[in-house]
Amino acid sequence: MRQILIGGAWPYANGSLHIGHIAGLLPGDVLARYHRAIGDKVYFVSGSDCHGTPVAIRAKQENKTPQEVSDFYHKEFVKCFERLGFSYDAYIKTSANEHKDFVRKYVHNHNGELLGTYGNFVNRTLAFVEKYCDGVVPQGYNNLELDYQIDSLYIAVGKLIENGYFKDAINIIFDFIRNANKFFDAEQPWITRNTNKTACDNTLYQCVQMIANLAVLLSPFLPFSSEKVLKWLNISSKWERQHVASGYLLSGVEILFQRIDKKVIEKETEKLKAIL
Repeated sequence: MRQILIGGAWPYANGSLHIGHIAGLLPGDVLARYHRAIGDKVYFVSGSDCHGTPVAIRAKQENKTPQEVSDFYHKEFVKCFERLGFSYDAYIKTSANEHKDFVRKYVHNHNGELLGTYGNFVNRTLAFVEKYCDGVVPQGYNNLELDYQIDSLYIAVGKLIENGYFKDAINIIFDFIRNANKFFDAEQPWITRNTNKTACDNTLYQCVQMIANLAVLLSPFLPFSSEKVLKWLNISSKWERQHVASGYLLSGVEILFQRIDKKVIEKETEKLKAIL
């Protein structure tokens, strides 16, 4: 077990956070979640920069003291990070005499990609199991080739995350998801459920195994949705191949992602353009 210190950038506490701030801070959370999943001891720290000219200017504009301004926005930041699911071990203020610089890239996954690829695979597989198998994971056989692919994916994604190649990590996960969707289509369980139940059951069993491991692999990037799937399938978040036994009864399954209104996306995009 390694001891890992991850320091995030410190946003000035002189105004509300915007998507540009969040995009710059997310890589640290991705890295922290990954290292926890593989069993490392992680200390993920960041905080609000409560000193400097930006805070002083805002205080003068609002006829307040710099501390009043920084305290207000620091509290707002804390609530924001809690709602977004950031897994800080400590989020403090520079007024507590702490500081750390941290700069990394982050890649934004498009709403349509999440819904159309990953969400679709999860939703249609689990909905099929609920509708035609009474919510019980059917019988299937061990697929050594799939096991090898999943084991290799854990290793490859882990190395990419550790080296800061988040976009590449996401890309190879989504390559796997696209192949998973192709597998579902090729096996045609909606037909084989009437013509070859054994084949249908095995298709669904294999897809459930893929979903279980995708939830873990995507957990550093999509903690909320991954947490849902882990709970539905009653599996661990440990960074290793997961298995869902035949006969397991699904619980609490719902639509994984809700589509974000295009107007909301356009509004946020315009805000981002205005500040860049």
